Order: sequence, then structure tokens, then C-alpha cells
Amino acid sequence: MAAPTSQPLAARAPSRVLHSAGFRSFPEPAPAASLRFSEGRRRGARLGPPAPLPPVIGITSPLSSPFVRIWVKVALLRGYGAAWNCVVGWRLGIYLSNFGGMGEEDIDSLSQYFIHDMCLYLCSGNGVLNLLLCIFCCFLRRRMLKELTLTFFAPDWKTEVKAAGNVFGNYFQVSTYGESHGGGVGCVISGCPPRIPLTEADMQVELDRRRPGQSRITTPRKETDTCKILSGTHEGMTTGTPIHVFVPNTDQRGGDYSEMAKAYRPSHADATYDFKYGVRAVQGGGRSSARETIGRVAAGALAKKILKLKSGIEILAFVSKVHQVVLPEDAVDYETVTMEQIESNIVRCPDPEYAQKMIDAIDKVRVRGDSIGGIVTCIARNVPRGIGSPVFDKLEAELAKAMLSLPASKGFEIGSGFAGTDYTGSEHNDEFYMDEAGNVRTRTNRSGGVQGGISNGEIIYFKVAFKPTATIGRKQNTVSREHEDVELLARGRHDPCVVPTGCSNGGIHGCIGPHGPADGTHCSV
Repeated sequence: MAAPTSQPLAARAPSRVLHSAGFRSFPEPAPAASLRFSEGRRRGARLGPPAPLPPVIGITSPLSSPFVRIWVKVALLRGYGAAWNCVVGWRLGIYLSNFGGMGEEDIDSLSQYFIHDMCLYLCSGNGVLNLLLCIFCCFLRRRMLKELTLTFFAPDWKTEVKAAGNVFGNYFQVSTYGESHGGGVGCVISGCPPRIPLTEADMQVELDRRRPGQSRITTPRKETDTCKILSGTHEGMTTGTPIHVFVPNTDQRGGDYSEMAKAYRPSHADATYDFKYGVRAVQGGGRSSARETIGRVAAGALAKKILKLKSGIEILAFVSKVHQVVLPEDAVDYETVTMEQIESNIVRCPDPEYAQKMIDAIDKVRVRGDSIGGIVTCIARNVPRGIGSPVFDKLEAELAKAMLSLPASKGFEIGSGFAGTDYTGSEHNDEFYMDEAGNVRTRTNRSGGVQGGISNGEIIYFKVAFKPTATIGRKQNTVSREHEDVELLARGRHDPCVVPTGCSNGGIHGCIGPHGPADGTHCSV
């Protein structure tokens, strides 16, 4: 039985008595007959006088209201406009506050009184404003009142939500699709310039870096992750049209998730997906699975190639922390570190000594069925000045959005990041100087290559923190879909540490960045 997607809505019940200003609660339900404003006087004469409203809310005749009698006096002294401003504003608040529990007939009756008020308001003066309010009221009665009430307040209805958030980028746009245990995963790339050399082999290099089952410190799932370009290229060149890349799933084991179908994995997206959509892909976690990043890596491989061809930009990523093993800041020279150094070991740390310490830390928890997290450092060299915009489209803000959309990511910092709070302004500032070529440079780079949200020509570097894998092979206390306290022992094949894989995802995702490569004159990380 599916778990409820939200808190249960209160059953329909009479509103509290409204004693003042013409509003009261009726002790008995109203007769079935009701008037519809659009039917006019003819049907009104046939059915007789308007029936009182049901117990949800009662409204007496406006002329019998003490408030209206007060209004008459105010109108005589101060003019119609101010008085009816008070009347309509006061009544509108009551209307909107009593939507809960209304049925369709309730809304019909309520709207009659509401429109009555608005028509009187129209006659009171203030010209165009009143006319617009009256038109809006009619539209509200016809379209919005019933839909809002029946959709959001009726006890047997649930709010509908739409699944979105599958597209990233402005100029170079990437839309990913697919699930861990579906037929396959992939992406559609829009905005790629024409005449860019591109083959499946170009993307396969990067896909092989993130492929599962490469070592004992990653998930043992065996996938070839062989990509197929289905559109957007001709004879090894891009055509400028959308590029469709598909990667089939070949090693699914749905039976490993039988226990997880009944209970939520702690700190996993199981529960929140179920709360929001009322359904979830139990096998592999669906869209929350790390296999979703295959589409990003395929698109990033193309973006990486364009950036290199057009602007000479080079992007690398390496593991700088695993659990409590931290690579010292001065252990890696951002100017000279190479991909060969990073790929020289299974944990993707360019320092051999610390790489072994990280591997040992992962092995220690792996044999216990546990997991650990870590940090990936990403660097971008040869980035031109002027990338990014002030305020909401700052380069670091867009990069943070990209990185924090990665599965298991929990933190982002650029330049000195949080450690910058330990400095004074005089210590933290990057002083400018003129180099031998006549370029404005900075002596230090605590800004991380970005100042005011715009690249300054220095190396851009940032860090992304990844939490420990949520699915572990140890018993944990959780809750079932029937809302019962249970114990869960998760099965399946899962990473003891996602950081080595996040290294390939984060670095390649940095190539897509906020805008992606658009053409030769506008390139960004």
C-alpha cells in the first residue's frame, strides 16, 4: 500500500461561528437548491429566494448587517469609495479564510454574495479600478474558486506535482534521462556548435573513468557503459542539432531491493521521493541513483572538447580528502598537476603517499559493510576573464548549483572558502601586479579565480564535499511505508565511498558549468 504523499487533510467540518458583521453559522445544512449567478433572474424566480449557505459559512443579507448600517453612515459623511473599500476588503478576507471544507454548491452560493459586494463596489466610484476588480471577481468565480477548493481542500483529493529539474544550462543545455534499473540512461544536448569533431570514442574515454566495477573501492556492479550517439552528428562532425546519447543498462539485479521496497533507507532519497510523488523506483533508487550522472559525463566530454579547442581551457579534478585523510594544500601544484598523476591510482589522488592512506581508509569500512565520504578538488586552467555576471548569475553561484546537483554532494566552496574566515582582510586580499607580458595578475589566489562573480583570469579552483553512501550493509532503524518502526539490512552493490567516482563526475560537470561552451567567443567553465 502506497504511503500518503502528504499530511491527511482535515475532514469537512463547519467553520467556527462568525458572529459579527453579517456572518453567522447555520445549525442545519442548507436546502439543496442553490442559485447560480450566471443563470440570472429567470431561474431565481423559479426556485424562489436564495437558500442560506451550508454550515461552512453563513452570510446574512448585506442590508441587515450591522457593518453595512455603519457603512451607510460612513458613506454619507466620507463618500462611497472609502466605505466600500472597507466592506469588500473585510468580506474578501472572510471568503478566502473559509475555503477549507467547501463543496461545489458552497462556492456557488458564496460567489453570489462576493459578486454582489463587488457590484456595489463598482457603483461606489473609483472608475477603472472598480471595473477591473469586478471582472477579476467574475473570472475568480468561474475558474479559480472551484478548482482551488476542489483540488487543494477536498478531503479525497491530493495535490498534483510535476517532475521537473532534468535540464541544466543556458546556452549549452543538457537534459538527462533514465533510471538505474530501467532500459538505459542518457542525455540530449542542445546548443552545441556545428562542425565540432565528435565520435562515440570521444565520450567513451570519460564514461570509462566513471564506469562502475573498476576496483574494489567502487561498486562491484559490472557495466560496460558503452555509449551510442543517435542524432546530432554526421560523418564524425556535429551538425548543430540536438545530440542524443544513449547508454543501456545491462547488469541490473532487481531482487537485491526486496527489503528496501518495504522500508526507507536512512538518509536516502527513498522517503522524500515517496512523500512528494507517492511512488518511487525502488530498484537502484531511480533518478536518485548515481547512474543518472552518465548523461552528464557524456555531455561534459563534449563540452570539455569544445573548451579545449576554442579557448585552451583545461579542467581536472582529484580527490583531496577521504574521511579523515586530508591531502595538504601545498601537496599539489595547481599549475602543473596532470591527468596522468591523478589517474595513477584507484582513488584518483595525485600524491602517492596520501592516495594509499585513502585506499586503506576505504578498505577499512568496506569490509564492515559501512561507507565514508570525502572531498573532490576541481581546477580550471586558462579560463578567460569576464566569465560570469553580477548578482544572481555569478560564476561561483552557477558552479555551486551544478556541483550540488550531483548525487551525495553536500558542500561547495571556492577559493579559500570557509577557511577564509580565519583571515583578516589584509591577509586574505589578493594583491594585483603587472607581469612581464603586461597583464594584470594577482600574487595570491585566495579568491579562487573569481571576484565579484566574474572570472579574473587566474586558475579557478573549488571543492565539493560528498557524504558517505546512504545504502550500507549494516542494520539500521527506519520506518516502513506503512509507517511502522522496523530494522533494515540493505542488500545490493553499492560504493563504500563515492568520492573516486565523484572525481570524474565533478570535473567533467565543471566543463558544462553555468553556460557551457556556446561558440568561439563565449566560452565558460
